[in-house]
Amino acid sequence: MCWKCVRQAEQTVRSPKSRSMRLLGVLLCVVLWFLLLPVPRFVFAPYDAARLKMLARRIADADRVVGSQYDSKTTLTLTGSEARIIVQAVSSAVSRRPPWGLASSCSFIPRVTFYKGAKVLDYVSICGSEFVIHGGQPYQDDTGALDKLIAEPLDKAIYDSQSGALQDE
Repeated sequence: MCWKCVRQAEQTVRSPKSRSMRLLGVLLCVVLWFLLLPVPRFVFAPYDAARLKMLARRIADADRVVGSQYDSKTTLTLTGSEARIIVQAVSSAVSRRPPWGLASSCSFIPRVTFYKGAKVLDYVSICGSEFVIHGGQPYQDDTGALDKLIAEPLDKAIYDSQSGALQDE
């Protein structure tokens, strides 16, 4: 076989028709990728709703809510109507699952524990008005009650206790 025949064969293989087919294949892959990218949100929406519903059932009878942080001995206890507001805020939250492949930027360090008498019903970890159930996907409290009644007062109490300890030294 001569070199001239080989070059002609290569040129026929690289014809504009094959280029357009290759371009069509790449374009099809990109379109499918964009179509399938948001699927996990729709797939996980019923799962997130079911997890929140189970949590709401477990904490429905809470009569006391305690906010704490693992690196501090300071706690914040809410009872009565304030505890009911927190239970309602958590029960009516919505899933805030980040897009596929991304993670939430919150640290979720403070913990809110729900009690009925001396019995621990359950807990969530919070970051402002967002919370996670046992380290799962984040949920958003649209009422802002978690932030107003737990996160901000707890941060202030921890700061005051630490600054008081420094003044004593």
